[in-house]
Amino acid sequence: MTTKKRVEVQGLGEAPSVKPVGLPGYQYGITQLQAPKPQVGTAKILKLAGDLSKFGKLSESYLGFRKRELVREQQIDEAQAIQFQEEQREQDKFDQVLLKQHLNTITLPSLQQQAESLVDVQKYTKREQTSQAIDEAINKEWEALSEALGGDVSDSLASKALWNSVVPDVKQKLMSQYENNREKFVSDTIGNEIGIYLEPILNRYDEISERYVIDEGGIKNAVKIFDKRLAEYLPNLTKPERSQFLVDKFAIKLNGLYEQQRFTDAARMSSVLKSVELNGYPIFKTTAAEAELNKIDGKVNRAIQTYSDKKDTRRIDVYTNTVSEVIKGLMQIKSREQLEANPVLKEEIMESFSFQGIGNGKVLTQEVKEAAIDYIFDEAQPGLTVQKFRLKLKELARLGGEPSRDHLMRGMDEINKKVKEALETPFDPVVLDRETKIDIIENDQYGLRKQKQLNPKLSLYEFRRDHPIKFEEFPELRKEFAELDKGSYVYDLNSFKQAKDIIDNKLSQVDSSIIDSKEITDSNEKNMIKSLREAYVTSILSDVQEKLIEKGKLPEVIEADNQEREIRSELENILGRQAERYKGQTETILDLKTQFGKPFTEEEASVELDTEVKLRKTRKKREAELVEFKSLQKPKMISKRVGRRTVTTPQIISSEVINQDRIKMMEGGSQTKSHLRMSLAKYGFQSWNPTESVPMLDQAKLSFRDVKLVGSYAELSKVMDRWIPVMYKDIGYIEQDDGTFIQGDVEPLTEDEIKIREEYQSFALVPLNEDDIIKNVLDGPEGFEESQISKLR
Repeated sequence: MTTKKRVEVQGLGEAPSVKPVGLPGYQYGITQLQAPKPQVGTAKILKLAGDLSKFGKLSESYLGFRKRELVREQQIDEAQAIQFQEEQREQDKFDQVLLKQHLNTITLPSLQQQAESLVDVQKYTKREQTSQAIDEAINKEWEALSEALGGDVSDSLASKALWNSVVPDVKQKLMSQYENNREKFVSDTIGNEIGIYLEPILNRYDEISERYVIDEGGIKNAVKIFDKRLAEYLPNLTKPERSQFLVDKFAIKLNGLYEQQRFTDAARMSSVLKSVELNGYPIFKTTAAEAELNKIDGKVNRAIQTYSDKKDTRRIDVYTNTVSEVIKGLMQIKSREQLEANPVLKEEIMESFSFQGIGNGKVLTQEVKEAAIDYIFDEAQPGLTVQKFRLKLKELARLGGEPSRDHLMRGMDEINKKVKEALETPFDPVVLDRETKIDIIENDQYGLRKQKQLNPKLSLYEFRRDHPIKFEEFPELRKEFAELDKGSYVYDLNSFKQAKDIIDNKLSQVDSSIIDSKEITDSNEKNMIKSLREAYVTSILSDVQEKLIEKGKLPEVIEADNQEREIRSELENILGRQAERYKGQTETILDLKTQFGKPFTEEEASVELDTEVKLRKTRKKREAELVEFKSLQKPKMISKRVGRRTVTTPQIISSEVINQDRIKMMEGGSQTKSHLRMSLAKYGFQSWNPTESVPMLDQAKLSFRDVKLVGSYAELSKVMDRWIPVMYKDIGYIEQDDGTFIQGDVEPLTEDEIKIREEYQSFALVPLNEDDIIKNVLDGPEGFEESQISKLR
């Protein structure tokens, strides 16, 4: 084991001690051996030198510290600058994402949505017009982008670079589409002209031969004419392209002949087209053109073969029998209503017009056949029903195509023979099925109920004698007649015969009371009241008479000792209610001046009114007042910055300003009547408010035809839904579950319904019957609903 040697320290002297010193930045230092103190003078110099040395060391230490601080501040600034650049790069990237997102989801879809309008060649007939329109649309999209994302995003160089890399391509595509549309418009127009040009060439019908005559020379000329026109207006088309264009358009007419089942004419037209030459060379010699024509030829040849296979003598016999039965039936009836009462005969007519299915079903539709039947029974058309039937039979055979025409012509001799036999055959009474019996009773023209209404004293014998269909009595008819005839005695009573005079006399008393209470002296107003009374009497007379008949059918009235007194009492009760209703309507019309006012015209709208008016003193206003109607002034133009552009738009007039002006206009009376008319016609009302609108319309002498009274279609619909049921109820109609109205016994109007009536009467709407509702409230060109719809548009 090794041991460490001991270190000898003898002779090294005293070890230095550790003492505090005054140096900055340190607490302790090693004290060095000091020299002996000098003399006094020298000591001061040495002390000064020592102090200077200490100050130098302190200055050196501070300068080092400041240098380090400056280095540190510079490093911090550089780090912050780097951090700011990173954040800016990140923000720029995010701005680019925002811009791309806006472009992809808003700008480009918006331009795409406008594309159809921007490249409309009929809207923009010149290239510079559509180019300008596209630029305007693009500028608006840029303004919208700037407003949505802010100027700091949109104005950056990167954003503008991205925008300029996308938008010019969009414009280029739109302009390219515009050019395509121009060419398509020209080609479509020429295509339509071809169809119009060929129409008389292919559809001249020779009445003598009863066949179509095809103008082969006209077809050839048409090809040459339109080939030249294509070369002139579409010079970019090559000769093969012009050939294909022409064959496509001519093939449309060729296929039309095929669809009409004019197979022979189609074959002839195809043959002519194949032979047309231009500059000594067949124009339709191209592979595509020949393929198109050969395709149609194949269809035509197959159709001709199929049609030939269908010819059958037995089928002709069945068809001629059907036609002869139709002619027999038509000799018995004179009207469409009588035909509807004989469904079997109508079915035979429809079969005759179908030509046993040989006719072209696409042309000989149900509507075409029904129209032919209407023609047969149209009294305005000359000839007997049988003659008109034969005329329509030939016409529809021609429309149905060659097969149907040939089918009719092959059987025409047999038809004429059977017609002659039909004239010598006596007619049997019509067999009555359930539908025919119902029609005999309920038909709105020839039915028993209608005829009894027109002639209450009509007997059952007279009804059967005069009915267009010959039939025997049946139990249902006798029962219905007995029911209808039950109250017929009422027609002979004085109360019924004099009902019109009694009503007029009662309402004349109402007129007198109105004239006295309102102190009316003007003869024009008195004549107007008379006209209102006459119209009212006419509108309610039939309803009153029907109620009297129904009263007369009651057992207690039939068995009464004095039927005249019972019916007169019922008439007085009815008149009491009607007089009250008439009085309210007449007073409403007299109180309202709006319907007699002068309509607001375009000339009046063009007049410039003074917007500063000095209102005169009135009882309510002790002093004159100078008012300014700001809503009638020309709107100020406001400029605002949108992106790089300055946009100028007219200032919007607020509803508050409009309403404030109207309050002053109402106060001004006749002095500001023109201003009120202008304001109402120009701005209308923002929502439905009859309490506010009626007094203004009255003072301005305007009607609902001049002023928008509702804010939306939905609001107008709600108003009509409130009014219409009350209007119908007020004239004696009952609303059914399906929303329709029928005449019946109605209850008096409720308080709420009376308020609704007062509301629509305040607009001079006083319907007396259903026609008034339809004409003056709903569908009439000057009706309330139609007028308001036109204002909303």
